[in-house]
Amino acid sequence: RKESSAASDVYKRQILEGLGDKWALVVLLKLHENEVIRFNELYKTIPSISEKMLSTVLRSLVTDGLVNRKI
Repeated sequence: RKESSAASDVYKRQILEGLGDKWALVVLLKLHENEVIRFNELYKTIPSISEKMLSTVLRSLVTDGLVNRKI
């Protein structure tokens, strides 16, 4: 039981570290406002982010399981 608790703590810590990233929080808020949104539409709603940074943040959020990507 301690192992699952430790694994859960590690997972929670990873999520909080990801949310500590300025852009991750901004992107998550925009996704929450719009639910389903295309990359370019999302990019236009955050004028101060570069395409490369947005792509990196989205990739990280997908990897962390916080965002689902549909093609």
